[in-house]
Amino acid sequence: MGLNLEYDVFISYSRVDSGWAEKLAEGLEAGQLAPFLDQARLQEGERWEQQLLGALTASRHLVVLWSKDAQTSNWVQQELNRFRQIVDPDGTASLKGRRIFFVLLDDTPDPAPDVQAFRDIRKAELYPGSPEEAGETWTRMVEKIADAIHGDDGSLPIPVLVVTTTRERIAALNVDDAPAAAPGGPVLSALMDELGIASKDALCASYGASRLDWRPFGSDVSVQTILQTIKDELNADIAANTPPGRTPNRFRWEYIDDEFWSDDDTAEHVARKLRSGPVVVVVDPLAFYDNVVFARYANHMSDILMNANAFLLVLAPFTLPASAKALRNAIRAMARRVFTHFYEPPAFSGQAYARSSASVGDALEFRGWVTTALASHLSGTRAASNPYLDQSA
Repeated sequence: MGLNLEYDVFISYSRVDSGWAEKLAEGLEAGQLAPFLDQARLQEGERWEQQLLGALTASRHLVVLWSKDAQTSNWVQQELNRFRQIVDPDGTASLKGRRIFFVLLDDTPDPAPDVQAFRDIRKAELYPGSPEEAGETWTRMVEKIADAIHGDDGSLPIPVLVVTTTRERIAALNVDDAPAAAPGGPVLSALMDELGIASKDALCASYGASRLDWRPFGSDVSVQTILQTIKDELNADIAANTPPGRTPNRFRWEYIDDEFWSDDDTAEHVARKLRSGPVVVVVDPLAFYDNVVFARYANHMSDILMNANAFLLVLAPFTLPASAKALRNAIRAMARRVFTHFYEPPAFSGQAYARSSASVGDALEFRGWVTTALASHLSGTRAASNPYLDQSA
């Protein structure tokens, strides 16, 4: 954009909402953004500080935490008016790549209907309270704010399709039914026993109202939080390996909307989008007991699997067995370079590196890794039938 500014965003807030402001700054920093937050908030009505004016001038965007107290705060009003004067001095509403975002905390009337606002906290009625109590709702909102800011910096959007289900649909399943994808497969209760999932209540606890609430690996962390952490860590690696004077080629996740699962036209549009270019597909294997998930899989997944730039990840719905953790720790201790090469590959260093696996569980995994390693060098005949759908289903 040609803007050489010190901060990505200036956070404006009322002293009453300082806890929310501090947590927002932490979340944006984790997303590889540089926020300005005046943590030593000055008393209302005191004179305008030149340092705040300088920080506003040096900030690309303004985020306002909007509440009843913010509406009556002299500081918030001054910061909002000053930023508008800085970026739009002639009043033409031409912000030249600099925007104002409002985070609506309570039911205080919208300050500017034509300005982008994030209503997540208001809709969920989580204010007053704290970001910690807001949980995943807060995490998703911060991610959306970061994506909106990164959308102006040329970061590459990577579509992410999370193939899973919701707590409501899991609760409605009959544990004595076979999966929709394979009528001859194990009934859900039998598979739960094999995986060490004690009860249907325990299974439901791994799901939420949204598909992004799914918690794989038997953990209490959502798949969206896991993906956000991975994105932040990889963007930090990209920045660290970018030569001085060059702009890092950062990326951001572009989550596929839940309408993919409920609307046929949306599903077809999304499927076309996922047939080319970089794509990440995250799969919950237990979701195939949900006939809605299987229907979308049957209709669209084969096209995605034909995309050479798509990356498919099937995540375990259970905690890693102690024996597997012991083997991983042993590899870490005895063959550190091999361990690091697999779990932290030098992908952004500009150097070639071998694709590897820290451990292979059986012959099926071994075959998959060998095929991946040789696919770009060897050619073979394609099957006449579609190999990606169970023809018996």
